[in-house]
Amino acid sequence: MENNSIIIACYPGCGKTTLYKENPRDYSDSDSSQFDKKHFPENYIEHIKNCRKYKHLILISSHIEVRNALVKENIPFVYVIPSLDRKEEFLYNYKQRGNTKEFIEKVETNWERWLQISIYNNEYPVYVCTRGYLKDNLEGIIQAYKKFYEGAVDEKIK
Repeated sequence: MENNSIIIACYPGCGKTTLYKENPRDYSDSDSSQFDKKHFPENYIEHIKNCRKYKHLILISSHIEVRNALVKENIPFVYVIPSLDRKEEFLYNYKQRGNTKEFIEKVETNWERWLQISIYNNEYPVYVCTRGYLKDNLEGIIQAYKKFYEGAVDEKIK
């Protein structure tokens, strides 16, 4: 399964946990908060590598340390982010789902910078959700991944 697995790193609030809960047999939702921070991101990367052996779609967090480690280890992934204009929507969602005030303030302060930095990288594909969430954009996300790494375009999606 390892060569056929697709790793999807998701900006907070893009819907990875929701998608996983709807399809737990098909996806892996790797919650980075469950990993010992003394050995992070190495322990998290090892977990992702193990998931590649038995899951087709692996949903992971988007920490810059994780993305950098994946690039360093030459592990392909796609990064899913919301469009810049969705800031208020996402901040509202963070409040609704019970994120801490500190988390919300950190995202609010860094929203534009973090997303713009991501958009202009050239080491991995970035899929920008202009509307909807991960489950609404899954087909396009997978195509972005395939196009970047394989140059493949599914006839059905053209």
